[in-house]
Amino acid sequence: MDEMATETVSKSLMFRPASYYILETKRRGYKCPVCQKNNDRFIRKQESPAVLLPHSVVSPSLLAHVITQKFVYSMPLYRQEQQMIDAGIPIVRKVLSDWCQKVFSNQLENFCELPRQELFKYCHIHADETPVEVIKTHEGRKPKQQYMWVYSTTKWAPHQIRYFKHECGRSSDYPLKFLKGFEGYLHTDGYTGYDKTVRESRGKIIRCECLVHARRLFADILKLAKDKQNSETMLAAKAVTLLDRVFVVEKEAKLSCVDGSGVRDPEKVKALRLEKTKPILDKFFNFCQGIKDARCCLPKSRLSQGVQYVLDRSQELMNFLNDCNCDISNNTAENSIRPFTVGRKNFLFNFTENGADISAGYYTIIQTAIANGLAPYKYLEWLLTESVR
Repeated sequence: MDEMATETVSKSLMFRPASYYILETKRRGYKCPVCQKNNDRFIRKQESPAVLLPHSVVSPSLLAHVITQKFVYSMPLYRQEQQMIDAGIPIVRKVLSDWCQKVFSNQLENFCELPRQELFKYCHIHADETPVEVIKTHEGRKPKQQYMWVYSTTKWAPHQIRYFKHECGRSSDYPLKFLKGFEGYLHTDGYTGYDKTVRESRGKIIRCECLVHARRLFADILKLAKDKQNSETMLAAKAVTLLDRVFVVEKEAKLSCVDGSGVRDPEKVKALRLEKTKPILDKFFNFCQGIKDARCCLPKSRLSQGVQYVLDRSQELMNFLNDCNCDISNNTAENSIRPFTVGRKNFLFNFTENGADISAGYYTIIQTAIANGLAPYKYLEWLLTESVR
């Protein structure tokens, strides 16, 4: 039969499991007879290639894979250990943990200071914190709840920074110490631990609180209420509606306040916020004040607590109007710390405080890379390769 044409009838996406291989490096030794007769150094060898850890089989590609699996895909080391055993590589989790700790201490610990220095070049910082359990503390007592803090740039910063910092508690002294010397706008939730930082700055730090947190207090009333038609839920629904209009204006600013090249125009954003957002917020705060004055709800009800929360922070919730590069929420920090909280569900705890510090360092490197559009595994492999040169 004569062939007429060739056509593609199907395409299948195939999978080839990852493979491990050993890269063996050899070198020749040379002997100089003349040097030997003259009692000089007569044996010559080429220098050994640089390695991550002396007398260890770990390579940049292997360690980058281990780190990515744990800190990006939240796979604990005991699961990676089982995967390696299934692949015929009998490496136990203790060895994997030692690799991560020693390489970070030797090559990457000083590198993590660079994102912190870059972060302080900007005058807008987001902050958030979340608990982490540490089994073996410096005090040597029972397991203790400590905290992982994150500090990040706004989503409009040209270079995105995500800096993680492990601390032994949630005291106001921790952000005060970290933010020493910072001047600008600090975006946070309603946690009072940041008040001391703002107070000690003597006006150099202006706090912007999160409107999403304020909205959540009223939205939760609607979720939990069985009777959707009582006075409390109706008032909560109106509060949510008012705040939703603020977020609609922000979406409008994202689409309309750009120049010809598609870059965000700060002056247009500020003008739009003052024209449309400020009247909405004024109406919202007046609405909340009216609820409080009319005593429409019980003092300890959810609605009363939400109203009091908003009124106590009215100035902080409005401060974003002063600067067009301020954000209306603290979602940037919350989204930054979410990968850690997802990993915490799998890891459950850190065994030592040193391990928590190292985890913070790896999260800093990885989440900063991801925020800037880099592939975490490739970036880590490059970084580890360059660190031994």
